[in-house]
Amino acid sequence: MQHDVGVVRSYASKSEIIHENDPADRVYEVISGAVCTSRTLREGRRQIAGFYFSGDVFGLESAEKQVLTAKAITSTTVRVVKKSALKALTFCNFGFTRRTAAVAQTKPLNSMQKGLVGLATNLPLAPGSNLQAHLRI
Repeated sequence: MQHDVGVVRSYASKSEIIHENDPADRVYEVISGAVCTSRTLREGRRQIAGFYFSGDVFGLESAEKQVLTAKAITSTTVRVVKKSALKALTFCNFGFTRRTAAVAQTKPLNSMQKGLVGLATNLPLAPGSNLQAHLRI
């Protein structure tokens, strides 16, 4: 993600970054540390959904509310970007849009990165790769 977009926040180990049922209006990029996402099952058990490390992006659910909880596994720093700001960036900055579209068409992306590029460009995407460097302006 672009360095001047969003807010950088630090979280202590075991701190919650996202709570289930919070508004799903932000995207998160791990700058350092590690994050675990999970959901609480009806019987109260926790089901692990994924792990995220430096350069990974999460929080791309298309629902209005978060379906997962995200917790810092270690001391973690993340960039928090409102989805509306990400969309606005694509309209205001042709270079960002062009690079994002180029990555979407040529690089295999994982599902989280696919969601980010899809959010920014509304393009169909192929599955698996690191998006971070390609989205910098």
